[in-house]
Amino acid sequence: MVITELMKESTSVWIMQYLQDAITGAEAFIKSHATTTLQSKLLETYLSELRPQADNGGGFIPSVHLPFLVYAGVTGDDKQAVPLAVALFLLDLGIDLLDNIADNELLPEWQEYNSSVLQLAATEFAFCLPHLALTKLDASPTCLLTMHQMIVKGLLKACAGQEQDLELQGSSNPSIEDIQASVRGKSGERWGMFAALGAQFGGASLETVEAYADMGRSLGMTLQFTSDCADIFSTAHSRDLANGTRTLPIGLHLQQLTGTERADFLDLLAQAKVDQKAQEEVRASLLRVGGLRRSALFIEYFRQQTQQSLEKANPLEPAMSRFKQIISDVCVLSLEVKK
Repeated sequence: MVITELMKESTSVWIMQYLQDAITGAEAFIKSHATTTLQSKLLETYLSELRPQADNGGGFIPSVHLPFLVYAGVTGDDKQAVPLAVALFLLDLGIDLLDNIADNELLPEWQEYNSSVLQLAATEFAFCLPHLALTKLDASPTCLLTMHQMIVKGLLKACAGQEQDLELQGSSNPSIEDIQASVRGKSGERWGMFAALGAQFGGASLETVEAYADMGRSLGMTLQFTSDCADIFSTAHSRDLANGTRTLPIGLHLQQLTGTERADFLDLLAQAKVDQKAQEEVRASLLRVGGLRRSALFIEYFRQQTQQSLEKANPLEPAMSRFKQIISDVCVLSLEVKK
């Protein structure tokens, strides 16, 4: 799950309320429908990370905030969106765990669980519990069938993006097209699905559902590219470099290199998987050639795409203003660069 600190203090009330509603709803749902004690334990462990954010108003969580905002943008009211946000919140929990298992990035609080059991439970959250939660929606059978299909199709595309991301790890020749396709799948399609489901549940026209899907897709890519830049330029230890992940700044730099320079940088990337000093050298090298600035141009392109799709969707207020605030706060150039 991507959690990005974007909101200014003046806009934090609705961020906090949506997250609190989703947490309360998820707790109630699992209490009534959990089939194993592990499901309850995993949810509680996960929620322990989020409660401080819910109490302090920080953090944008797409699986929670997109269905609320889009539903409100279509209908003018957000109250009926709680069951949908709960379903997508549980789905995202499962996806997040599966992603962390695949990338060897499990947080310390997950280490007590057997990895095989954890993977099974994550699958239950990603592919079983959300569909059960959807049955709680006040919607026609036709609408519910369409929403189930949207989730399945969205997950297939997200899985394809994650698979491509794993295949690119350690690649000596990652194309920018492949990197973009990976991000579009693993983040863009997932966020697009969250937004489209909110519009579908709200009774929007097909054209409007597609506009919201495009907006969510572009927003997901914008923030994923921003997150990838932050991982390299704003953190002391880069998890992407440690995993050999080929993110946008790396791909853009390799595209420019040939011969000995290219071979040397690939050697440095290999060292950066286990050597902190090599990570610092990678960061310094990227900064010298304008890697952050070049990545920012890509991010700005997708930010503008998000804005255009939002205008096409034309949500009602206050959803429109809240979406604009999210989009305007996306700016990779504000990242704190670690020296």
